[in-house]
Amino acid sequence: MRKSIVVLMMVGPMIVGQGARLEAPWLTVYDEAGRARWEVQLDSMERENRGWIGHGAHITLYHEGSPQAQMRAGVLRTDATGWEWTLDDGVEAAWGILEMRAEHAHWRDTLSMTSIEAEADQVSLTAAKAGWIPGGTVELRQVVMTVQGWQIEFPAGGYTMDDELLVAEDAVLRGHGLEVVAGVLRVSARGGEVTLADVQLRPND
Repeated sequence: MRKSIVVLMMVGPMIVGQGARLEAPWLTVYDEAGRARWEVQLDSMERENRGWIGHGAHITLYHEGSPQAQMRAGVLRTDATGWEWTLDDGVEAAWGILEMRAEHAHWRDTLSMTSIEAEADQVSLTAAKAGWIPGGTVELRQVVMTVQGWQIEFPAGGYTMDDELLVAEDAVLRGHGLEVVAGVLRVSARGGEVTLADVQLRPND
């Protein structure tokens, strides 16, 4: 059973007809300790048959009351309870220095994203999927990264916000006339420093 507390603040008129439209609604969800879990601010929100649709979404996701991720989306759709929502019209997100753009995102205690582009200082990447639980690592899948003249590919990796570090295994690096296979790859999001372990080096014909 959920112990979270929901506070919904509505500013502006409510129009009643086939549905309801709320101007500038603001939804905050708290955990059992009274700390914010997530907050959604919208320019407007309308009732749909199966839930709600919001426009101009600004979202903050928290861990133990501290903000960790900021998100922006043109359209947000929720289920009837408001606990589960999707962003189908593109979304921008930021975990500190790491900034992402995704075609689609879904939230139900865990954030999942697809078709991702991300940048951080001198690092840029694309990924097929990403997943994140507040307080945890941003998990990336099917990644192609560019840093310091290298193109790097790996099947899976994780980005930690506290360390601003992306860590992956089984990475292939191509650039500067070389191909490098690394068992472990670490890339600093701030400055783009690359560290490798368990390395095999061969010419890139």
